[in-house]
This record gives sequence, structure tokens and C-alpha cells, in this order.
Amino acid sequence: TTVPDQVAFTLSVTAQRPTLEQALADSSATMRRVLAALEDFGVERSDTRTTGLSMEPEYYYPDSGPPVLTGYRVRQRARVELGPGRGVGARPVAALAHGAGSTVVCIDSGCVCRLGATS
Repeated sequence: TTVPDQVAFTLSVTAQRPTLEQALADSSATMRRVLAALEDFGVERSDTRTTGLSMEPEYYYPDSGPPVLTGYRVRQRARVELGPGRGVGARPVAALAHGAGSTVVCIDSGCVCRLGATS
């Protein structure tokens, strides 16, 4: 096998919490930890850029009556691009170990890890 000489991937961090403030704070904290973990493996901040932020309310739809607001989902996305000669190795996998709560971390189109709830 060969190590790629260039690599690009998208990280997506999603958090669902009772309040918008909690969801935004938790997803931001997780994204910071993931990016910091990537830095530990040689990925520089200049290799990353924010590509998206979405905030959506979540509802429960009972059989009768109006929808009930249950919380908010925040999704943050960042693109990582490493130029020729930088390789990739285990960088994305190492970054996944730094999530928290019930946050979902995805690389490109597939969700790689749904991190379990913490107390």
C-alpha cells in the first residue's frame, strides 16, 4: 500500500441539546478538540477552514395537538486540505477520540463515530 501525497476531507460535528446555546457551545467545544487533535498529528490551522454552520429546532409530533419543541441541533463543518508530501496516516481517526456527549463526528459523507453520552 502507498500513503497518499495529498488528502482533503470534511469534518462535521453535530450536537443536539435542549437549548440552542448548549448545542452551539457543545458543538464548538467538540470542533475545537477535534481540530486540536489534528494539530497534534501535524495538521496546521492554515490547513483547515470552516465551511458551514447550521442551527435547527427539533420537534416531537404527538398524535394529537401541536408539535412540541424538544431541543436544537447544531452542525458545524470544516474542510481539511493537506498538500503534496504531507500524507494522512491516522489523523482523522485520532481526531474522533476527542468528542464529547452525544456528539456525532463525520468525515466526508459518512458518519464515522457517534460518541456515547457522558455524565
